[in-house]
Amino acid sequence: MRRAATTAAAAAALLLTLASTASARTIYERDSLYSHITVEEAYGVRGLYFNGWPQSEMLVNDPYRGGLEYTEMFHAALAFRPDAKRVLMLGLGGGSTQKAFYERYPDITLHTVEIDSVVVEVARKYFSVPKDRRHTITVQDGRHFLSNSSETWDAVIVDAYFADYYGNYAPFHLATKEFFTLVKSHLSPGGVMAYNVIWPDLSWGNVSLRVMHRTLSSVFGGVYMAPARRSKNIVFFCTAGKAPSVKTLRTNGAAVDKKYGKLPTSIAWAASQLVSQQPNTRGLPVLTDDYAPVETLSLVFR
Repeated sequence: MRRAATTAAAAAALLLTLASTASARTIYERDSLYSHITVEEAYGVRGLYFNGWPQSEMLVNDPYRGGLEYTEMFHAALAFRPDAKRVLMLGLGGGSTQKAFYERYPDITLHTVEIDSVVVEVARKYFSVPKDRRHTITVQDGRHFLSNSSETWDAVIVDAYFADYYGNYAPFHLATKEFFTLVKSHLSPGGVMAYNVIWPDLSWGNVSLRVMHRTLSSVFGGVYMAPARRSKNIVFFCTAGKAPSVKTLRTNGAAVDKKYGKLPTSIAWAASQLVSQQPNTRGLPVLTDDYAPVETLSLVFR
C-alpha cells in the first residue's frame, strides 16, 4: 500500500509538470473577484490555476483519482478521529480532497466553504466535484462562516490560499492565533484540524513553517507535521486535547483501513508520515490579527 501511494504521488507530480508545459490547452479562462482563473489540459491531466499558480489537478478519464501529493496526507485526520462523521473543509480549488473523502468514506458528510463563487462553478463543471446531501458548499469567507456558526465538526481541513503574480500565500486572517482559536471552538471532543502550508525549500529551518508551528502550538495541545516533499507542502495536524503518540495514530489508522477495506491511500501509512518533534521557533513571533506578515516572513525573519 505504501509503495502504491508513493508511485501514485510520483506519477501525479510528473503529470502536473507535463500539464504546465507549452503543450497544455486552455479550456477555461476568466477573471473572478479574487483571481485570474484558468483550466488547462494536457496528456490526460486537467489543472486549475489561479494567476498562473497551480492549485489542483485531475485525471480526465478518472476524476476521483489524481491530485497533488499533500492532499493524500489529509486522510491522516481519520487516524485522530476514526469515528469521524462530519468534516468541514475551508477552501475548494479543484476539490481533490473533497472527492477523495466523498468516494472513500460513504458514512462521512462534508461541508465545504469557498469564498469565490467562480471557483465553485469551475470545480463542478470541470473537476466533477459532487453536490448532494453528503457534500454541501457554502460561498463565503471561511472565518466569517465559522464566526456565525454554532456547529461542531470531527475534523476541519483548511486548504485556502491566495495566489497573486508574485506567489501563493495563506490569507492572513486564516493564519493567526485568533483564527485557530475559533477553529478549535468548532471541533467536537477529540476533533482535529488539518492545515496546509506551502513548503518551497523543503527545509526544516523554513521560516514560514516554524512561525506557523509556533502559532499553532500557542492554541493546540498537540501539533504534528506531515511532509509532502513532491508537492512541496507541509500539512499540520492539531488536536485540542491530549496529544496521541504516532504509534497510537498508526494503530488507529490500521483500524480505519480495516473498516473501509482497501483504500487508495492507507490511513496507517498516512499516519506513519507524521512528525511530532518541534522545530526551533526561538525568536519567532506568534501570528495575530494585529501582526501577520504572511507574505514577507522569510524577509523579516531569518
